[in-house]
Amino acid sequence: LYNTELGYAPPTTHLIYKVLHIFLLLHHTSTPPHLHTVSTGPQGACRPNSAVAHASLDPEMNTMNIAMPDLTAEYWCTFVPPGQAPVFRLKFPEWSVYSALTAYDTAGFPVASLNARQVAGGTDPRMLIDSEGRVVVHLMHGTTWDHSAPLCVLFRVYRPEGVDITPHDDLPHARLVSAASSTTPLRSKIAKGLDWQGFQDSPASSADDLMAMSLEDVLNSTDEFEGPVPQEEALQRGRVIGEDFNEVISSKIKALHQNQYGSQFFYPNSVGGLFVNANATYVIAFLGTEHHGMKITTKVPEKTRFRPFYGYMAISYTTTETVGSLVGEREAELGGWGAEYTLYVAKTEEEAKEFSDYDPLNKAHRLLLWGPDCDTPGLVLRYLHYFAETTDLAEDELEASNKERELLTHLDGTRAALGKVQQDGVPGIGEIEYW
Repeated sequence: LYNTELGYAPPTTHLIYKVLHIFLLLHHTSTPPHLHTVSTGPQGACRPNSAVAHASLDPEMNTMNIAMPDLTAEYWCTFVPPGQAPVFRLKFPEWSVYSALTAYDTAGFPVASLNARQVAGGTDPRMLIDSEGRVVVHLMHGTTWDHSAPLCVLFRVYRPEGVDITPHDDLPHARLVSAASSTTPLRSKIAKGLDWQGFQDSPASSADDLMAMSLEDVLNSTDEFEGPVPQEEALQRGRVIGEDFNEVISSKIKALHQNQYGSQFFYPNSVGGLFVNANATYVIAFLGTEHHGMKITTKVPEKTRFRPFYGYMAISYTTTETVGSLVGEREAELGGWGAEYTLYVAKTEEEAKEFSDYDPLNKAHRLLLWGPDCDTPGLVLRYLHYFAETTDLAEDELEASNKERELLTHLDGTRAALGKVQQDGVPGIGEIEYW
């Protein structure tokens, strides 16, 4: 999954093929023995938001806790068959900390994305705003990808405090067009009659059958959009896919290099296979066996329009599960934007008290736990940045955002690189003390 830096081996089966195979089984088997509670819907249907990854410490709400997700985020999955491309209709939730539609290829890399601030910019050519204020977006327009392979599109939502899961009415609706409509600028062609079934009851898509349509015609089409499945169905599918996905990832884990234990934060050389956020920059560090925990003293960055999120995740490298998280803007977690803090990361609070100077009565001390059974504990620091010219950000904001993103990629696990990044002005990145 990761290749060089974190040592993951390539999976024997491409990840989206694996997930799509599971999904199709849900729809083509009348009563799978382990899925009696899942409503299959119309035979062969491929509906938007058909599964949700909702990592949570609450077992009732925990689904697909894989690939190091944030516990305040959720990922609604739309699986797109080969030869087709999705058109979405939605309102990006005004209450969300961050929300975006992102398409991934079979290697788990993002190939197209649209976030809420790009919508606010109003200049992205792939979209229009309809009469009811909804965004209609031909997400893959202008994108090159392998049309013979499926896509996975994630509707990614970072939730504020008080929101447990995205309401059903805030989820995208979608329909399919021919993948050929995405690669020919403006005067593209789409196959009439394609729907969410895709493989059945659709007319042959020969050159004679294809009707030339402009991008504007695709966006303004009166063809029906398919709505999302009920929430419980999406959660149940997420649980089933997650079980199989965990097995795939766990079977491909390779040992870390010795110098990757006990280092400062480093930027992974590759995050292929982890379905990373197109707007995220991740840096990571791992606890060595000779240590009990980590200590970091720094400050939450000041609030800006270009950086909507800053936070930590305690993860298991062996399973890629997230076992805890702290968010910068939340006063109860890291203190809020601009707050100074000292973070202690440990397997248990007892160890933090015994082996470090952690004081639960000190309001500046923050505690993040791996749990006593976490295998190969790691700490991920995640920044989200808006950086595209199609957003509503000013030129100086875009410059600051892209500078910060670039500097974070220079982190290599050494104190020298960390010092240089701090000197160059990246906020919120502190030195790790191991204890």
